[in-house]
Amino acid sequence: MATVPAGHNVDWYRVPLPAGRLDELNRRSDLLGLAQSLGYLAVVTATGGTAVWAALHQHWWLLAAALIAHGNVSAFMINGVHELVHGTVFNTRWLNTVFVHLFAFVGWINHRMFWASHAEHHLHTMHFPYDQENVFPIRYRFRDFVREATVNPMGICRMIMHHWRIGRGRLAGDWEKHLVEGQPRHAAIAAWSRWILIGHAAIAGVSLAYGLWIIPVVVSLTPLYCKGVFWLLNNAQHVGLVESVPDFRLNCRTIIVNPVFRFLYWHMNWHIEHHMYAAVPCYRLGALHRAIAHELPHCPRGLVETWWHIIGVMWRQQQEPGWTYRPRLPGEVQAAEAKTAMDVAPAPASTKAQPRKVWQCAVCGMIYDEQRGRPSEGIPAGTAWADVPESWRCPACGVGKSDFRMIEITPGVRPPRPAKAA
Repeated sequence: MATVPAGHNVDWYRVPLPAGRLDELNRRSDLLGLAQSLGYLAVVTATGGTAVWAALHQHWWLLAAALIAHGNVSAFMINGVHELVHGTVFNTRWLNTVFVHLFAFVGWINHRMFWASHAEHHLHTMHFPYDQENVFPIRYRFRDFVREATVNPMGICRMIMHHWRIGRGRLAGDWEKHLVEGQPRHAAIAAWSRWILIGHAAIAGVSLAYGLWIIPVVVSLTPLYCKGVFWLLNNAQHVGLVESVPDFRLNCRTIIVNPVFRFLYWHMNWHIEHHMYAAVPCYRLGALHRAIAHELPHCPRGLVETWWHIIGVMWRQQQEPGWTYRPRLPGEVQAAEAKTAMDVAPAPASTKAQPRKVWQCAVCGMIYDEQRGRPSEGIPAGTAWADVPESWRCPACGVGKSDFRMIEITPGVRPPRPAKAA
């Protein structure tokens, strides 16, 4: 970790909102907060209760299915803690306090340490070394996903050792020291890690004394197993995007997911929106998205499109270290389309090979040639780029039309590599 210098400030761009609209979006509701918090807690209780019942009645296949579901839904405890430490879920402050302690304990989360780091992340998103929650370039491997989606014993061992160290008041690295050292909250942070260790040890001791081994499995050991859905959602937030820019639209990723995932994820799929206006409660982020969607880049739909694109970006970054995918903003797309409309006049006849315009994917370099089309994908030869459906995706890496650049090529001359994004 690098040391953290002082005195840094980012002048963030935020999409303007009509007068009074932000006040409406910032409005907190105890009713909606309870619907989100108790609803999520009910799902966790239902999957955990099913696992306990199946274990006690020795229905092993049902137990396996219940634990897979329980591990996946319990993994989103951190997202509940994240929203609650922002203090935006409930209008009544003590409700935020009660639920954040409950979710933080069950999820093995030191919410005080988390907030110390996360506040810096919001102030300096993807500006290293001021933000060290995400260090560019972010890279993931398939085995990382497999480990989290199945069983990860080393993960919970590291978690226990982390709380043991924090509980003893010991800090590791410049980042932790920057956040905590010499501050009054250091004692409270250490105390909470001690309570986590003592509480989960007590649950295990009492449960095993009564022969109820399944209780600690569904209460204390959830960080051990089956977090695949959470991994795919949470790790899509910033990977492959631009560092050190004052625009959340370029360093955060909003994705469109189904209502079930959106609820479990505490609406953090609206991630550009959350960073841009962090005081908006999670249950109003969808409304904020609709209010500013006209200025947002393309938002992928579903986890398949999202990760197909991320994999393409990470693959190119391996080939070209330092390359970064830069999302195209709506104004840039419109400017490119206007330029294309001005360049449609037919070229004069010539005996020499004349350059012609084609469209090249900025991520992987794939070429769309209007003369050839893509007949295998239902796009006949001669189809103009403007007539290619907006739903079409690059067959090589999955990005949309907005990520293609118009270039000129000459027959017999190899097309250039796609230009590096800024």
